[in-house]
Amino acid sequence: VSWSPPASDGGLPITGYVVSWQGGFGGGGSRPVSGSMTSTTVTELMNNQSYTFRVAARNSAGEGPMSD
Repeated sequence: VSWSPPASDGGLPITGYVVSWQGGFGGGGSRPVSGSMTSTTVTELMNNQSYTFRVAARNSAGEGPMSD
């Protein structure tokens, strides 16, 4: 999964991201990712299943909205 940093960080540097996914027989999950990264490999997926991924940025003010 890869993403672009948000257009605005609200004046505070991004310290991390939360990547979440839904779908498949396992339901879904989430994981934190370092703020210096804009991609991660998700290995908890099942073959022949559809998944939806969303990403939210975090900084010292909290977590922003999840991506569409």
